[in-house]
Amino acid sequence: MRRIQAGMLALALFAVGIAAFAEETRTVALTVEATQLRSSAAASGKVILDLPQGTPLRVLEKGTTVASVAGRKAPWHKVATVDGTEGFVFGAAAEIADGPLAWDDLGDDELWMDYLELALRPGERVFAVDSFGGVTVGMEGYWYPTEIDRSYEDAFLVVWDEFLDASIYAEYVPEDFPRMLTARSWWVPGNAIEIAGEEGLADFLAMEGEYIANEDPELLVTVGSAVVLGAHTTVDPADPASLFWDDGMNDYVGEEATVTEHVGRDKWGYAIVHVDADDGTYYWRLADMFLVERYVGDGDGSGSGDYAEYSGYADEGAGMIKVGSVVVLGKHDDGAGEFDINWADEMESFVGKRAKVTEFVGSDSDGFIVVAVEGNDFVWRVRNLTLFGRGRPGSYGYKLGDRVVVGKHRPLGESQLVFWVDEMEQYVGMEATITELVGQIEDELSRSFYVRLDVDGGEYFWRVETLSPVE
Repeated sequence: MRRIQAGMLALALFAVGIAAFAEETRTVALTVEATQLRSSAAASGKVILDLPQGTPLRVLEKGTTVASVAGRKAPWHKVATVDGTEGFVFGAAAEIADGPLAWDDLGDDELWMDYLELALRPGERVFAVDSFGGVTVGMEGYWYPTEIDRSYEDAFLVVWDEFLDASIYAEYVPEDFPRMLTARSWWVPGNAIEIAGEEGLADFLAMEGEYIANEDPELLVTVGSAVVLGAHTTVDPADPASLFWDDGMNDYVGEEATVTEHVGRDKWGYAIVHVDADDGTYYWRLADMFLVERYVGDGDGSGSGDYAEYSGYADEGAGMIKVGSVVVLGKHDDGAGEFDINWADEMESFVGKRAKVTEFVGSDSDGFIVVAVEGNDFVWRVRNLTLFGRGRPGSYGYKLGDRVVVGKHRPLGESQLVFWVDEMEQYVGMEATITELVGQIEDELSRSFYVRLDVDGGEYFWRVETLSPVE
């Protein structure tokens, strides 16, 4: 709980979460023609790399001494490439940017990613130029520094100015990330953001403290959110009662709990809640707890309080589809507007064609498994593939007679649909045989593929995405 205590100190030390001039703006140049990176500031210097036109470079030192090369006069600049290789480039072949660049200045996603890696400073102000997930064009925020992994489309974590009707999964949150900021945080691809060019940088720990003190606690930590309970801090040294603590609370410190009710604020102005760990016996300060995962309920950010009921739901599985499987590519569905469709127009030309699965890439922003295939560079949702020669479109390759292990349905879409009744719980984890391929249920917004099983006499519909094959 040390990090949370540090966040409490931030309440007294910071009025805003911005640290002005924490790092000088990074100067970037673009090559305006094909040129070379050399080992010294001279045309005779050893060539380290050939640089194509449009290559972004970080300027480490602007040259001041004018040199003449092939009749052109300019200084040599000390620069670094995106992989950290340092050298010198002739100034006539590279133009130093006066301010932040736009995607159109480079016109290529890979070059744009190079530029962002070179130019972005931790905590720098950015704005959205494209919509992605819960983020819309024009939104502004601050880049939270993480290692930029280009194998993932959404490689940039941004703390936005606005609350989102969503929350990033706990497993994707960096270990040192101030968790109270997840209510405003979302991962986006590089081509969805541009740099605003403001000099001030975000102090995220101070920002977390400010949010805890001033923002609506019901939006920061919704009912149903998972937290770790911490011991309260004495907030007024002149008033021992400001510890706001009962000795019986010591038994729960360090335990994970679920927020069940927002009670208001105590007499010292700190937001307090009830949790399930102690059956609502005590008041717990949000400022002294660690947020594990923020729960989002029916799409309005308020939470429904039903998280505990569905806490054991299954993850999406791949069914019978594996690396090496031949599949027929299908168009992603959007769940009647419930999901981000995760689709590019260029993918249309591949719909209906066969392809071999080469890699399970991971999960997209809606938690659906995506794969890479031979023949194109896109990722495809498993739920919209057809395993060639087996099953039906969207069936995950299952067919009549397959033996499966039953899994619990998971919440899907903005309305967190689970399509579940308590009586189904008794079959979770059991082996069963598929007796009917029902397909999509037309009035179900999740548009999932359903089957019937022998284990319950065919009474219930089961989502194939939460079934797993019996080996």
